[in-house]
Amino acid sequence: MLSPRRLQVPAAFTAPALDEVTGLEVMPGRTENRRSALYDTEELDLTRWGARIEHDTQQGWRIEIPRVASIDRQVRVLPGGASVPAQVRRTVRALTGDRRLRRLVRLDVHAVITLLVASGQDEPVLLIADEEVSVTEGRRLVARFREQVIRPGSGATQARLDAVEARLCEAGAVPLGPGSSRLLDVLGPRASSPPAVTAGDDPEPGDSLSEVVGSRLRRTLHALFLLDAHVRLHGQEQAVAAYAAELRYLRAGLRVWDELPQTPAVEATLDTLSELQQVADDVVAVDARLVRISGAAARVGLDPARSRPLEGRIERDRVGAAKALLGRMDRPDAQQAFDTVGPLTRLPSSPRDSLPAAAADGAAQRRWTLLRDEGEAGLTGQPSEQRDLLLAELGVLCDAVGDTTDGASVKRFRKRLARHRDALTRAAQSQDTVTWLRSTAVTGLGAEEAFDAGQLAGVERLAAVEAVTQVATTWKRLGRPKATRWLGE
Repeated sequence: MLSPRRLQVPAAFTAPALDEVTGLEVMPGRTENRRSALYDTEELDLTRWGARIEHDTQQGWRIEIPRVASIDRQVRVLPGGASVPAQVRRTVRALTGDRRLRRLVRLDVHAVITLLVASGQDEPVLLIADEEVSVTEGRRLVARFREQVIRPGSGATQARLDAVEARLCEAGAVPLGPGSSRLLDVLGPRASSPPAVTAGDDPEPGDSLSEVVGSRLRRTLHALFLLDAHVRLHGQEQAVAAYAAELRYLRAGLRVWDELPQTPAVEATLDTLSELQQVADDVVAVDARLVRISGAAARVGLDPARSRPLEGRIERDRVGAAKALLGRMDRPDAQQAFDTVGPLTRLPSSPRDSLPAAAADGAAQRRWTLLRDEGEAGLTGQPSEQRDLLLAELGVLCDAVGDTTDGASVKRFRKRLARHRDALTRAAQSQDTVTWLRSTAVTGLGAEEAFDAGQLAGVERLAAVEAVTQVATTWKRLGRPKATRWLGE
């Protein structure tokens, strides 16, 4: 996803012609006058994270959460008066903790917006906002500055963004960099300092195994704090899935990290992270089921009207699962878990298991590739919770020791993998559904789609195993046309 570009310009800046560098038509847009109050904590936590909360007496509370992982920057406006609504406080709780939000400054923005559109199209490809900003603290004017903001629209490309930015720079504009603004200078040096939880630097050759894993844990924890806000802000499927994945990776990294102290607080933290991940996985599973329903209905040729009641029930399940996730995130032990993990990732690491820089011939990398493939092959058909956690653990180890020649690390991992395999095998053997899953996997209709097809055919959930077997067997014996007629009756 493309992010907006912000450039500083002098007060007397004259905007250059842009149509010749983009191949787009320049159309006058609109003029906007906005007055809002900027809110943050005393420590400027939101600003340091790259987030932003403004209150506009006409629109309400505007919350902006920056991009993280594959989740693009999100903005949402919530209704509310002058006092900070509880929903606003909850949304940014991971970033601010229990610190109180207060009004910092008032912003008065006069913006002239220019649209760049493709020939014959209505939707803008790029929007150029020429913003004059006045910053007032109390009754005192503390700053006035002007910026050019390039915002991508429908059909925007990196090349067009670069071309517009270069043209503005030729005319005297100065790029401010991702997440930067003259407002940071106004708020003081603390606004540019890193947040309470930082992603840290990438590991270097020669770092110990513990240092490399600790570095990966810091990046994961940093992403989780921002994903927490994204989940609370809009709860989209992609954000919840990313949140669950990072929780799984955090748990896996802590399990293989040698520096983790074995204390009751740490054990409680691991249990809390496990519960959070399971509740988030429930939301992801409902989302995936809703997608599969449409696919199953199309594959077996059912009238879409037949699937709507089931889709409605799944939608209600999704609402319930999302509420359960937010409720679990709001519990005090959830915040305590992240407060516990944060300092742990900054512990000094042991010098053992050094990663020699001389291992640049790729032999060790090939060794770990084989080990990863061996681990994944041994997990086929295993229960998803244990399988996903072990695969995440496997990813942590392969990230950490991908270029090590230390045989002791490989040996320790093989022992861990063997223990997991034994536990997974016992779990699989205790489930009657395993035989059913294996039988339906070779019928031409996947097990999950067969289950959905059985549900679409009006079969109750309690009879799901028998129904799926019957659906899959019928599909295989009769072929698509007859099976489709059978399912439709």
